[in-house]
Amino acid sequence: MWQNKDTSVYSSPFCVGYWKSAAAELHSLRSLTVAAVFLALSVALGMIRIPVGDNLHIFLTFFVKMTGGAIYGPIIALLSGFLSDLLGYVITPAGPYFFGYTLSTMAGAFLYALFLYRARISAVRIFSAKLFVNVLVNILMGSCWSAVMYGKGYLYYLAKSIVKNIALWPLESILFVLFIGMILPFLTKRRYLFGNPDGKLYKGKYLFQEAGAAHYVKFTAKLLTGIGLLVFTVLAVTRFYEAPSISAGLYAALPFAIAAILTPFIMNVLYTFGTAAEDIRAVRTQMEEKSETQEK
Repeated sequence: MWQNKDTSVYSSPFCVGYWKSAAAELHSLRSLTVAAVFLALSVALGMIRIPVGDNLHIFLTFFVKMTGGAIYGPIIALLSGFLSDLLGYVITPAGPYFFGYTLSTMAGAFLYALFLYRARISAVRIFSAKLFVNVLVNILMGSCWSAVMYGKGYLYYLAKSIVKNIALWPLESILFVLFIGMILPFLTKRRYLFGNPDGKLYKGKYLFQEAGAAHYVKFTAKLLTGIGLLVFTVLAVTRFYEAPSISAGLYAALPFAIAAILTPFIMNVLYTFGTAAEDIRAVRTQMEEKSETQEK
């Protein structure tokens, strides 16, 4: 099959149709060709970095990963992330190979696709996708891999990574908003993307709009809960087994165990905010309908 004929658009990835569309991309020669081209671009751009401050650099690969994820979806994005990290290491090796960084590359590409594939692309989605990747992949996972590789302690690398990635988050997001805004008409016309039929970034009253920001806030809370539980549990188990004794292992694992326990409670606050926003929207809709009925 040259092209995936399905043109459906989804408000979130929590539906069967979304994953059927993503799986169908594996049988689309067009999507596989785009993925191959973007894979080569990602490896080439991985050698380029733009300095913006002391120990702050913008790597251009996220342009390719975000655009690619929007076109061919999360399944191909996972495979592309795996291959791009391996090829990048083979072409420009920097120290010993570590599979953790491959996992990070795959996770980043996967998260970008979750937010942008078969969706109405907007600045809100772009900023959200970049924040998720910067926090979950670059900060939490990256700090763990650095601690394993270089042995200075997780918190040491975590503190440095938080400052760097939070500082770069708005700048990288704005750059991609400008970039995708320029190429979106072409991608829409050529039927690479389907969520923005007018070729422009989606705009609206997000907070109180159906499937708007309130919906994404709830989705964000669910996703962060699952990922937080997984990450903190893995870290707790890893620290326990790396310790020289049981008591030392319990002491080392305790902060991560506490974080895993607290994650659902903290994320419930975010989920409650999204629910409240949806309730406000429902009340406002009822008031508008009642007002229209009275006028008639």
